[in-house]
Amino acid sequence: MRIGDVSTKNIVVDSSVLFALFFSEEYSEWSEETIKEYDELHVPELVFLETSNAAWKRITIFKQPSDIVLKNLKLLHKFISDTCIVHRDINYLQRTIELSIRLGVTIYDSLFLAIAEEYKTRVLTIDKKLVETLKYRKEEYRVISPWSSIVQ
Repeated sequence: MRIGDVSTKNIVVDSSVLFALFFSEEYSEWSEETIKEYDELHVPELVFLETSNAAWKRITIFKQPSDIVLKNLKLLHKFISDTCIVHRDINYLQRTIELSIRLGVTIYDSLFLAIAEEYKTRVLTIDKKLVETLKYRKEEYRVISPWSSIVQ
């Protein structure tokens, strides 16, 4: 299947979308509704660290109750383990570096893009900075977001 093929039922899900499923975010509802459209959810191992870091910020910076945050984080990690196809980061390292340099996005974001390339799909994201960078580079077709101008 080519990128953008409407029959595609697999998607790479970035940490921002996964986090929004278990923590109240501006685009939680969009994330929940959109993720239901796909049968196969792909993620890199990195999602466990990124979502843990986001939870840490909730506790240390935003002073949210640690017991509630950690409970939701545990549920999120169980969801990822039970529902997503988790890919080894190292398997995508070379392509990740190439994409990062070419697209001007972080190594972390490029890892999701590299997996999406491998599976001929896109990255589901609510990372506005990533979307804006890709749009500037005329590479927005690589993602699906609330701001996407392309039809899902």
